[in-house]
Amino acid sequence: MLRDVLTRQVLISGQITDAITGSKPRNLPQITVQRAADNVLLPFVATRVMAGGQYVLHGDPTFALAPPQDIGIRIIVAAQGYTQAEQVVVLSAADLARVDQALDVGGDVVTASVINGVPLVQDFALAPNPVILKGRVSRAEDPAIPISGANVQITAPAALGPVQTDADGFYTLGPAPVAASITLSITAAGRDPLNTDVRLDFRQPINQGGFALEPS
Repeated sequence: MLRDVLTRQVLISGQITDAITGSKPRNLPQITVQRAADNVLLPFVATRVMAGGQYVLHGDPTFALAPPQDIGIRIIVAAQGYTQAEQVVVLSAADLARVDQALDVGGDVVTASVINGVPLVQDFALAPNPVILKGRVSRAEDPAIPISGANVQITAPAALGPVQTDADGFYTLGPAPVAASITLSITAAGRDPLNTDVRLDFRQPINQGGFALEPS
């Protein structure tokens, strides 16, 4: 028996990762799909995001593109704690050309009109939102005594600062560069300079760090 059937196909698929860890994002991403030309939502595309960060965009092979023509699809990926990412993927007329395929479904021979040149692959690496550094600088020989006027700055992977500690030794610096770790430099009159690597915790918008300087 020969009959036409309607199916859904994966148009675009890929992996969404945390740009710092390379693993799945801490929170499940959400995907918005628009037509790139005018930012109109595409009703013929459905999205699915799996727990591991994999995603697929399903499309109806019968959607109105007759004759097939190039179409740009803007994929917008957002997740709590991350900077939104987007990418335009172009499905060419050749990608969208349809072919009839004969399939054996439970003993019946059916034909399915399918899109010939998909799925395309587009991965996303989401950058965590930047964090702020806060802390206190004190004397190494007596941590209860703060050091006021100390200079605190980030020197790598990008320079930021310096800022000075207040009368109680406290400082606020940021937003810090988005990186797995940064190099912090702390200097004060009469004290040995301190250069230390600090690993950032992007689960917290504010990272706390206290430092003690030795007398010079």
